[in-house]
Amino acid sequence: MSAESDEAPPSYNSLFPDKMKPNQIGRNLRRGLSLGGSDESETGGKGCVHFIASLGCLLFIVGIALGIPITMIVIGASNLDDCPIERYIPIWLIVMGVFQMIETIFRTCFHGSRNDEDESQGSVDPVACFLCAWFIAGNVWVFRNWNEYTSVKMMNVTNITSSNYCDDLTMKFSFGIIISSYLLVGGIILCFCLCCCCFLKNDS
Repeated sequence: MSAESDEAPPSYNSLFPDKMKPNQIGRNLRRGLSLGGSDESETGGKGCVHFIASLGCLLFIVGIALGIPITMIVIGASNLDDCPIERYIPIWLIVMGVFQMIETIFRTCFHGSRNDEDESQGSVDPVACFLCAWFIAGNVWVFRNWNEYTSVKMMNVTNITSSNYCDDLTMKFSFGIIISSYLLVGGIILCFCLCCCCFLKNDS
């Protein structure tokens, strides 16, 4: 076996340019706000360019990342009392949206303050752990009632009572969020497997 085949697969950090990482964006923003870079080669106009580019990337990422959480909060809050079949579904949307916003803002704006040594040491993110557990709870509440609910509040029709009712948008939006999350995770895993396969094939 050749010496090249003994090399380890590429790391996560090597697959993405440093300038697009949240921690690098945060560092560039701090350099711009301090009117210069970390050394003399990055002072003046170059630091200003880094600041403008990083600010543009930051606004773009935050605008996209916060769109879905804000929509979740709005739909959940506006239909808080319109899902008697499972009153936790609108609450699930609100809490999920709020904590996703917190997680997005933290990772985008404040992750850059961490040192490289801190990044190399594994740490548990309590917000991410809570989101994972809350997501599983939402799966139970939505899928358990998906085939039982009616989107029309019909009080005087046989076999249909007010307890069967849930706002159609609230239920379908929650269902769509869950399915989209599974598709996103599956797509990431598939892309990672394809990258590993291509790397091993080229290395052999």
